[in-house]
Amino acid sequence: MNSVSKPGAGGPFPFTSISQRNLPPRANAADRDLPAGEQPTVSHMGYGLAGRESEFYDIFDAALSGVHHGFNHLSKTDIAHPPHEWFDAALARQITYHLMVERYGIPKRKIVKELQRTRDAMQRAMRNVEDRLMGPDFAKSYAEMAARADAALQRARDEE
Repeated sequence: MNSVSKPGAGGPFPFTSISQRNLPPRANAADRDLPAGEQPTVSHMGYGLAGRESEFYDIFDAALSGVHHGFNHLSKTDIAHPPHEWFDAALARQITYHLMVERYGIPKRKIVKELQRTRDAMQRAMRNVEDRLMGPDFAKSYAEMAARADAALQRARDEE
């Protein structure tokens, strides 16, 4: 018997039984963004964040835009507030946080405070992305997302 195959585990891989659950269907990314004129209770650029125009949110928006290009099947709202079952959206948010800290020098405590995250979630995000950066394919994708984030931030600063 294969070490990953266990009777009753839902198939040859442990994740098979998880993937067969009835998860909510994904709509197209554009369909999940807020309709025109509809605002969440707390809003910043439609991401459900505190509505202040500041350097912090310019950087957050730029990082989110850069990461969105790497995860274009997700909406920016899904990345900012990933549904619990969507591991790709959670990873995208972790990459966004990592870019903010490592590339733009935003203190982790500032992200925790402004985005209402826990310190543990921030540490986990940083650790997960650092671990994945050891792989050359992920590192290449990360560099592309970072370059797109830089371009988005430059565009935002040029508009001011």
